[in-house]
Amino acid sequence: MMDFRGKVILVTGSSSGIGRSTVELFAELNAHVIGIDMNDEWGKELESKLRSKGLDFTYFHSDVSKIEDLKRVVDYISEKYDKLDVLVNNAAIAEWKYFEELTYEDCERVIRVNLFPTIFLTKFVLPLLKKSQNASIINVGSVTAERGEDNLLCYAASKGGVHAITISLARILAKYNIRVNAVIPGPIDTPINWVRTRGPEKAKWEQWIKQVVLLSRWGKPEEVASVIAFLASDLATFITGSLIAVDGGYLIR
Repeated sequence: MMDFRGKVILVTGSSSGIGRSTVELFAELNAHVIGIDMNDEWGKELESKLRSKGLDFTYFHSDVSKIEDLKRVVDYISEKYDKLDVLVNNAAIAEWKYFEELTYEDCERVIRVNLFPTIFLTKFVLPLLKKSQNASIINVGSVTAERGEDNLLCYAASKGGVHAITISLARILAKYNIRVNAVIPGPIDTPINWVRTRGPEKAKWEQWIKQVVLLSRWGKPEEVASVIAFLASDLATFITGSLIAVDGGYLIR
C-alpha cells in the first residue's frame, strides 16, 4: 500500500477530471495536497469535502498561464512546508476547432495553459523539489499528441510539447535525483469529454469507443490518478523519462 504521509504534493487543474481524482487519492494516502485551478465552485467543494474527512487539501484560485499566480502558490508552499515532494502538471484546456477555423489567439491560449506551466512552474518549484528525498514530477500528456485528432491541432501540439519537455527535464534534473515522467491518457470520462460521454449523442460515441479502444470503454479519471500516484511513490524510484500510456489500448489499436 502506498503511503504519502509527510509528503507535500502540488496538483494543477485540481478541480475536476484527472486532477480531482489525483487530489483525492493523494489526500487519502495521507499527503499534504495543494491544488490550483480556476473553477472555484468545484475547487472549494472538493476542499470542503476532503477536510470534512480529516484530509489535508488546500485549494488556490490560480491561472497557470500567469506567472504571478504560480509564484504566489510557490511562496505559500515555501513558507508553510519549505519543500515539495511531488508536482503534477495536469492543467489543460482545448479549442475544439478545425484547422481552417483556428486563430492565432486560439492556439496561443492553449499553449500558454497547457505547455508553458510545465516548464516554468517546474522551474519555480525546483529549489523546493531539491529538498525532497524522492522528488517526482508527473506531467499529463495525451494520446492526441501521438495520433492526432482533426479538430484538436493546437491541443495535440501542446501535449506533444509536454511529452518532449518530460524527456528533457528527466535528463536535466537527474543530477538532483528528481524523477520526471508523464502519463498519456486515452479517452477518459472527464469534463472535456462529457459532450461525448453524457450528451445526446452518447450512443454514437459508445460505438466509437468500441472501435478505437481495445478494452471497449471510456477510461475513468481514477485509473489515471492511480498511475500518477505510483510514479510519485517509492515503488517507482528507478523510473524516469518514461511516457506511460493509460489508454485502454488506444495507441496500439
